[in-house]
Amino acid sequence: MTSYRSTQNEVLDLIKIAHRVAAKGHDDLCEEILGAARGIRGKSLMGSMPSNNVMSDLTNLMQDLKISFAVIGGIALIVHGQVRNTEDIDVLVDAMPPADKTRDQEYMDKFRFYRKTSSTGSVITLDHKQMGGVELLLADDPLRQWALSTASTESVLGAQVNVVSAAALIGLKIRAMMNNPSRASKDAPDILSVWMKSKPDLSGMIGFLSPGEIAGLERVIGEKLTEKLES
Repeated sequence: MTSYRSTQNEVLDLIKIAHRVAAKGHDDLCEEILGAARGIRGKSLMGSMPSNNVMSDLTNLMQDLKISFAVIGGIALIVHGQVRNTEDIDVLVDAMPPADKTRDQEYMDKFRFYRKTSSTGSVITLDHKQMGGVELLLADDPLRQWALSTASTESVLGAQVNVVSAAALIGLKIRAMMNNPSRASKDAPDILSVWMKSKPDLSGMIGFLSPGEIAGLERVIGEKLTEKLES
């Protein structure tokens, strides 16, 4: 059986190869190799935490670019009491990094990231040289903006960073699940676990959800939220 460490090294080697290919002008091939590397990582038993310096490097990069960010995803789940392993770092950002910076290898080297071959859209992944991908999700709707603005500072992997609240995490998770029902087997247990452990006040978040999203959330947690809020 392939060990975690072996798989991790193979993934990082693929990422290195991809960016060497990109340096020769083959950006499309680079993205294909990166997609394969992330697929391997996602399907492997790589249950682990990212290395401690990744969050510090990300924080330094975001501060240099004057971008506000807050941790979401698996690490936010851990902060809010959900026991799980994750090798991913997912964050909300109030702006995307400028393409002229992310495509500048000398600049990105200072923070131990590879240059980005393309930087368009509301989601981009920055590849760290010792860990893999850090996904940036633009806070481009009211729920995400609220989640970012209400985040609080926590100690994560040796760095002091903003982490979204339990209520915001539940809102982001239910929206993702309702937009993509195939996520239900993963997202529904996460939502229920955060709800049971934290019992957060959802009154500030629920106004950003559609009626369908509220109904979906009520089904997951087994409580009638609308009745509570109206009482």
